[in-house]
Amino acid sequence: MRRSAALIILCMALLIATPIGAALAKTINGKDRNNYLIGTDKRDAMNGWGGDDVMRGYNRSDVMIGGLDDDRLTGNRGADILDVVDGSDGDFVVCGAGFDRVRADEGDLVSTDCEDVQRVDDTPPPPPNPGSTDCSDNLDNDGDGRTDYPNDRGCSSASDTSEVGGDDDDDDDDDD
Repeated sequence: MRRSAALIILCMALLIATPIGAALAKTINGKDRNNYLIGTDKRDAMNGWGGDDVMRGYNRSDVMIGGLDDDRLTGNRGADILDVVDGSDGDFVVCGAGFDRVRADEGDLVSTDCEDVQRVDDTPPPPPNPGSTDCSDNLDNDGDGRTDYPNDRGCSSASDTSEVGGDDDDDDDDDD
């Protein structure tokens, strides 16, 4: 009796675990150097980290993140997610069969077989000039939607130390 109950519990556990195990992804991590990563026949998550990486998916839906430097990512069959946003323009992505989603920098090369491509402009804004004032630092310091002299009405000149004040609306009176 105990053996049959244990056998029933074991069979139930296998029935529950088999579909879950089939859906589990393998995580493949590169090192902070050049890597050559190849996916498995399961859903994989691959991280290239640093270095010039070459990553190849397999026959399932894989997630590939290139990391820094110039990476080459190749999907395969399945709905892959490929991300090469790293601030450089030296990455190359080929998708393969399946509906694939790509995030890439503006200058990265992305094959025409990729169905959903999101270009990311991650160019940082220009830094403030050393020794600049609020009215010449390329920032909207007072939050009124206007930046620096002569665009911000709170600035009387580029050397003005504050964007606050002045005429902040479109009438001709001084709001100070």
